[in-house]
Amino acid sequence: HIDGSLTTRTLSLNIAAPNIVYGTNTIVNGDVQVRGADSAFTYGITADKLSVGKFALWFGNIHGKIDQNTITTNISLSDSTHNEEFAIAADMKKYGDTQVIRLQKGLKLNYNVWDVKQPNSIVFVKGGFYIRDFEINYQQQYIKANSKSPVVNTPIKVEFDSFSLSNITEVISRNDSLLAGGVLDGSITVQQMSPSVRITSDLTIKDLSVLSDTLGDLQARVRTDSGNSLNAKLKMT
Repeated sequence: HIDGSLTTRTLSLNIAAPNIVYGTNTIVNGDVQVRGADSAFTYGITADKLSVGKFALWFGNIHGKIDQNTITTNISLSDSTHNEEFAIAADMKKYGDTQVIRLQKGLKLNYNVWDVKQPNSIVFVKGGFYIRDFEINYQQQYIKANSKSPVVNTPIKVEFDSFSLSNITEVISRNDSLLAGGVLDGSITVQQMSPSVRITSDLTIKDLSVLSDTLGDLQARVRTDSGNSLNAKLKMT
């Protein structure tokens, strides 16, 4: 069911989809609500279940607000018993020709609430972007990202310490097996983005598993070689 209305100052849109099936993909109790007034909009998208093949997302909720200079978004996913498993909140603000994305507090990965360093920012300007003071952590785990200086095309370093892959993969895994698991350590450095991307990385995944089958410890070293080719060395123990 879809209905809506539009005037010079207001917008209203409602979509209700009790059940949609496309091949092995399904959406159960999908709902979309959009409201607008004087160039400001609020939006909400929910679904009880979204399944793709054997994998499923439960009780998804995306909502936020859009106005002339700011977009906010909040995303939440739960398990089949309605316990919130994943949550993220962020906003993007426009300052002239510059757009700034900031991750807000309240990040939840695999049921655990992570600390989000404030302030943090991903800044998009003419010619590219740079990152300032991005960091999330929970107990001994963390991800950090930072540009060497607040200028486009300066080196960007991303660091991982004891990061469990299940923080991300658990939310889309099957009931009987984890999509992927392991503990990620190491770093990726983007030396430059243009005129061609140049990167170096040294990453290790301890106890890597796929669909609950243990593969072992994976070490990956990658660097940009002459030209635009990548030189990669992978070692599995």
